[in-house]
Amino acid sequence: MSAKVSEDPQVGLDEVLEKLRAAQRPSRHAPKGGDLTAWRSEMERSALGWETIGRRFLQRAAELRQKVRAIDILTASNDRVSATPPNVPADSQTRDSTQKLSPDSPPDLRHTRILAARFAGQTASGWNNLVHVAHKEAMSHLGSLESLRSATKSNFIIGRASSEEVKKGYRYVPEVNISIQNVDAGHAWSNTLRLARQLNVAVRVDFEWMQKSDAIFPGERGVLAWPPAQTES
Repeated sequence: MSAKVSEDPQVGLDEVLEKLRAAQRPSRHAPKGGDLTAWRSEMERSALGWETIGRRFLQRAAELRQKVRAIDILTASNDRVSATPPNVPADSQTRDSTQKLSPDSPPDLRHTRILAARFAGQTASGWNNLVHVAHKEAMSHLGSLESLRSATKSNFIIGRASSEEVKKGYRYVPEVNISIQNVDAGHAWSNTLRLARQLNVAVRVDFEWMQKSDAIFPGERGVLAWPPAQTES
């Protein structure tokens, strides 16, 4: 036999209210019959507040996930090369190894500085200087600015930048008569790697993360190279 269902709408409403009160006890904010609309608004504001807090937690979680990914990249590699040249003073020998990293998916390269870099046998002293060296080498291989523009991912203009707006961020490279826009370390590496592959020449960068709170691995060292060491002749 089926249970008898009340046909009185007020009875159904009273049951719902009773369940809401039970869920809220011992809260003093449990609703009364005439306060449902106000109580709904209060719950909506509370939900929005928790969503805001939740977004902050998700953002923090994403930052931690990025660091976890970077740690995975470092620990996944079994190849280690010595990070301390023979003549480095003893007080500098606090890091005894350098991790060789994937050239295609390196960790966050912000707050890094180059210790040594070579592109097709030519040395470079910094991330954007490495980009300049790569473009000079590319011009010697490709022979024209049109071919260079097709090969590179870097932004450049022919000659010296003539206006203050364009000059911002551009650096003149007299050997090839172009001005190349400066970029961060991550883009400098990816732009250089593209040219290395286009020209089929080797590139290697030894670097370290600076001792800054925003650096992903403060004080650690890494190596980015292409082609990988095992395929180099």
